[in-house]
Amino acid sequence: MKTSAPPRPDLADGLRETPVSAAGPNFMGLQILPVRTVSRKADTVPIPVLADLPTRETPVDRAPGAAYPRIDYRTTELEYACRERGLETLVDDSQAADVAGEFDAELDAARSVYFNILREQEIRIAAIAFSASNFSGYTGAVSTVWSDAAAKIYDDLRDALRSLLNNVGGAIPAGVEICLAVSDVLFGHMEGNTQLNNKRGGGAGARKRTDDKTPLDAVELARIIGYDQVF
Repeated sequence: MKTSAPPRPDLADGLRETPVSAAGPNFMGLQILPVRTVSRKADTVPIPVLADLPTRETPVDRAPGAAYPRIDYRTTELEYACRERGLETLVDDSQAADVAGEFDAELDAARSVYFNILREQEIRIAAIAFSASNFSGYTGAVSTVWSDAAAKIYDDLRDALRSLLNNVGGAIPAGVEICLAVSDVLFGHMEGNTQLNNKRGGGAGARKRTDDKTPLDAVELARIIGYDQVF
């Protein structure tokens, strides 16, 4: 869209600072579902079949003149369509002049719009990441519901990791990380969980000693359960 508005590099610099200074630590959506650059606005692209990724195949001896067992490599098609989403705001010159002695109204308005865009993006990604229907067939029951302080959350997470490793022969390809995404409600249950607190506070089976008054955070939780990252 053409515009006669003059470029404002100062506003751009301010927005580049925003993810770190105001929004970044609170938003994890793009780490879970990163943006992929595409050459077309809408298209169909081939992707590997998800069910084939954890398949474990064992090489066998080959008789002279015979073929080795083959692993079928399959792909499927994914349709995508890019959309333009956003917000905008207007700052009247008189408004900017009224507050000029205190702060930059245009920069403040731009940051507010940017924050709102990031927040709504986070909500959309969370709806996908925490939708049980999207993971149908890839879930398992826990020993005790995690809202119970006596639940064996550590054991459940370690069992899930062992199951994954068993399915892929015990090896994770280079560049692949084992990550866990949890909601605020679930993280609250983890903070009050007896087994996890024993693991972090010097109790039975502790993997890390720390001041019991220090709140549990994602970095420490990942270290305790042996995952690469917790979001």
